Amino acid sequence: MREPTVRGANSQSWIVMRVAGVSYRQEALREVLAAEPTFVGLGLPARLVLEPSNPHDPNACAVFVGERQFGYVPRGWQGQPMAIMEAARGMRDVLAIGKGFLDDASGESRISVELRISRERRAT
Repeated sequence: MREPTVRGANSQSWIVMRVAGVSYRQEALREVLAAEPTFVGLGLPARLVLEPSNPHDPNACAVFVGERQFGYVPRGWQGQPMAIMEAARGMRDVLAIGKGFLDDASGESRISVELRISRERRAT
């Protein structure tokens, strides 16, 4: 599992991680890409939803763009619990950025999703 990392982007720093579970949601990702071509490259605003009743992980945090769930924040997110909690409460900016790649095993084009969470809280 890859741990979240922090990267600079212009004047704002982001916590950057790959969204887990997107292989189960390829159809939804393709639909969003068809409707919103900027999803790949620029990204789209996303929201995080905590799932304390998730039977597999009480710390689970789902990633949504609009009404579509794209996957989950990876289990390694505990390294940034405050940022994740604040993002889930709408206190930080969150982007989902589509990344295209070719699956070597199947030869199919697939979409992965990079999640970016602002290191800075939104101005109140």
